Amino acid sequence: MTARNVVSHNATIVPGASVDIGFQATHMGNTAPPSSYTLNATVCAVTGS
Repeated sequence: MTARNVVSHNATIVPGASVDIGFQATHMGNTAPPSSYTLNATVCAVTGS
């Protein structure tokens, strides 16, 4: 999955900031939560259930 900004006002996330993103997807198989993921080559924590 890749997330990209679509308008210039949300092109940059400053250090220490957070963002909420929305997305549209099509189901094509397993719906289990991810076991890991990365953002800009940095491993991110998987939280929630």
